[in-house]
Amino acid sequence: MQIKIKSIQDIPDETIYSFLYSIDHEIVPPMSDRIDIKVYPKKIKKFSIGIAATKNEELVGMCVFYHPNIKDNYVYLTLLGVKKRYRKQGISKTLIIKTIEAAKGEKANGIKVQTWETAEKLIRFYNNFGFKQYGIEDNRNCREKSVLLKLDF
Repeated sequence: MQIKIKSIQDIPDETIYSFLYSIDHEIVPPMSDRIDIKVYPKKIKKFSIGIAATKNEELVGMCVFYHPNIKDNYVYLTLLGVKKRYRKQGISKTLIIKTIEAAKGEKANGIKVQTWETAEKLIRFYNNFGFKQYGIEDNRNCREKSVLLKLDF
């Protein structure tokens, strides 16, 4: 069965929660250390644009971004994740391409994303789509620094 792309609005909250729970331990620090992932699906649906990748109705990947329309007019990518057993199949690539298309549809100036400086593979992934580093940020509760990336349209 082929991967289908759909709006996160079309995915039940419990399915989104199960997906987030399944990838939580792979995110450093885990999302559950910072937010209540049980209520996060409602927040995603209310305040963001989410793109879901499904296979046989299973949520296998998702990308979430916010467009707060602040003065720089960038969208902020807050989550890009794919279940471990579905990686290396081009799902992240498809999700980021769909996110770029959606951000352009929002008439944004580009996309900004923040990741850990040790996430070299992820930084290269974003670089392959034209994202450039525009800063480094210290994190108050962590020794690791964040790399700030953006893609200008």
